[in-house]
Amino acid sequence: MSDEHSRRALGCYGNEQIATPNLDHLAEGGTRFPNAYCTDPICVPSRASIATGRYPHKIETWDNGRPYTGATAQSWGHRLTDHGADVVTIGKLHYADSADPTGFPDQRVPLHVHNKVGNPTGLLRASRPPTTGGRDFILQAGPGETEYFRYDVDIADRAVRWLAHEALQSEQWALHVSFVSPHFPLVVPQRYFGRYADVDVELPVQRSDADWPRHPALDFHRRSQGNDVLSTTKRSAPRPAPTTASSRSSTSRWAASSTPRNGPDSSTTRWSFTRPTTGRCSARTGCGKRARCTRSPSVCR
Repeated sequence: MSDEHSRRALGCYGNEQIATPNLDHLAEGGTRFPNAYCTDPICVPSRASIATGRYPHKIETWDNGRPYTGATAQSWGHRLTDHGADVVTIGKLHYADSADPTGFPDQRVPLHVHNKVGNPTGLLRASRPPTTGGRDFILQAGPGETEYFRYDVDIADRAVRWLAHEALQSEQWALHVSFVSPHFPLVVPQRYFGRYADVDVELPVQRSDADWPRHPALDFHRRSQGNDVLSTTKRSAPRPAPTTASSRSSTSRWAASSTPRNGPDSSTTRWSFTRPTTGRCSARTGCGKRARCTRSPSVCR
């Protein structure tokens, strides 16, 4: 399972610009669902729905502040475990806690919501406090490396080792492998980002504020996320250096609400977010290269 991953960004679904050879290979040898949809556009409710096969409102997972605990409905993990299968998960689950009876007894390096609560501010309406962290991530997208990327690499390594060794010891098993990427931060190593430096990537629809549909609910959402000030022109301008007080504050807020909560095993890595260390220009000369530039800012000033 990947996170915030549109099928429009996969070669096996017809995208001829984005290179996804490994996922395409899995699709070729597996089953592809051309008409599958999430029951909820938000992370925690959607994951609870996938686990249980129930609509989020039926199991009271209204928002990212109501994570799955196993109390409102059984998961597919319960069903398989009851029939004698070994059920193992590796990576992100985003439930409340590893100790809850979610039907997944063997969780390897799990990522759950912070403090068993998550982010309850999404349940608020008129009194919802504004958050601008999402806009910061858009402006600071580019090449680099984060702890989440390293977390995903660890997940993949563990999954390969499990399939090569432990799977052979079980007569019937189910392995659920779940990555964070391409969930924000919108940062990837240069070796991947650089592949599209000269590609004329098709841009999304309604990318300009002039094309945005106007509705009170949509306008409120943009204001609450700090995205009401974005436009095509402003997004193409040089990005500010991520060393400002506002950027540090946004990082702190994001980390406070999203730091993974792994199990009590002391050998389990505790993953947290860190800003990318490369690809950031503070010269603000407007050259247009942005993240593709490898020169020191002092050269451009």
